[in-house]
Formats: sequence, structure tokens, C-alpha cells
Amino acid sequence: MSQQLHALDLARITVLERMEASRTALVVASRNAASPAARTPLRSSAGNVVAALTDAPHVTMLLALVVGVVVFGPRRTLTIAGRSGLAAWIGSNVRRSIAQ
Repeated sequence: MSQQLHALDLARITVLERMEASRTALVVASRNAASPAARTPLRSSAGNVVAALTDAPHVTMLLALVVGVVVFGPRRTLTIAGRSGLAAWIGSNVRRSIAQ
């Protein structure tokens, strides 16, 4: 019986030590995330411009329109984009009406 109690105490101590280690790691990670990182001065370059454009909304759509104008011509591109936009608009309205 005393061996079982000793084993339970040992397991409890092991769990508490693991909890303390994980808490310490979380506190350190939280402090690192909260502290402002040393930032390098912003420089203007083509890489920064491209990175900023990829973060902007609807960049893929605008890029597709520009490439479409170059490849297919403006009339065909507007026809395709209009048809796709109309189909997306109808689909979103149908989904919204079904959800209500």
C-alpha cells in the first residue's frame, strides 16, 4: 500500500513539474510576443512593393483582369469578367436567401 502511495506521489510531483515547466515556457513566449521587436528601417524596393500588393485585397482579381486585357483584349476580358461576376453575385444572393 505504501508503494502505491509513493508511486502516486511521484506521479503527482512529475505532473506538477511538467506543468511548471510549460507555464514558464508560456510566460517567456508571452513576454517575447508582447515586447516590440527591433525593426529595421523601412526601405522602398521592388520586393517590398510586391509584398505590399499581395497583401492588398482583390489583387489577384486585378492582376487577372490586367493579364486578360493583354492576352484576350479588353472586350473579351470584360465579357468574361462580367459573366463571372454576375454568376458570383447571383450565387451569393441565393446563399444569403437560403441562410435566412
